[in-house]
Amino acid sequence: MTANAFSEDRQRCLDAGMNDHVAKPVDPSNLYTMMIKWLPAPKAAQAASSLPPLCPADNPVEVQGQPVNEVQESGDRPTPEFAGQNRTQQDIAPAASATSDAELLQALSHLPGIDTHAGLLAVRGRPASYFRLLRSFVVQHGNDVEAIRIALASSSATLPASISTDSSANAAERLVHSLKGAAGALGLSGIHKAASALNDTLRQPGARAELPALFATLAEEMQRTVNSLQQLLAVELKNSP
Repeated sequence: MTANAFSEDRQRCLDAGMNDHVAKPVDPSNLYTMMIKWLPAPKAAQAASSLPPLCPADNPVEVQGQPVNEVQESGDRPTPEFAGQNRTQQDIAPAASATSDAELLQALSHLPGIDTHAGLLAVRGRPASYFRLLRSFVVQHGNDVEAIRIALASSSATLPASISTDSSANAAERLVHSLKGAAGALGLSGIHKAASALNDTLRQPGARAELPALFATLAEEMQRTVNSLQQLLAVELKNSP
């Protein structure tokens, strides 16, 4: 499983002896398909033995201390709750939360550079998990543009080799690579596209002329998306690097 998604990257993995290749951002259905393809199928006997045993006729299930057959004969059956009876505020809360989730998803879907459908696929359609991960993205990556700018300013990508360091160049690529993966997994398509372009260029020696424009595009996408997420999700950035 890797963010290196080109066909040559896949071939290198296969040549190295890997079973297969799953590129990030991970599509859950593709991941499950790969797992089904390569995991050994359970034997029929093992599958049958894992089933719970049936209740024997001479050992009936008890309800309130009485065997079911006696309860049925006596007519003393448990009385189901009527709809709405004994409902607490906690029982009612999920419905209100669902409405709020739907409204928040609708607002997010109208923002440029955000694909909520792709983001929800990564969390199996659970809005609460999606919102939690979006908040985490803002906290963990909201200041990445400044960190990338600092790394680029010290790297051989933008400065002569005599005053640059390999560690700075590697740091810039790691930051962009991490940002690309996180954005792609959450459906932040604008950031993912811009980070992918910058990441690909950083991996190409001698491509310094394109970096300023690519970095500016990423910075613009980050500012627009992060600001929108901050407002909708009520989340604050960490301190700047």
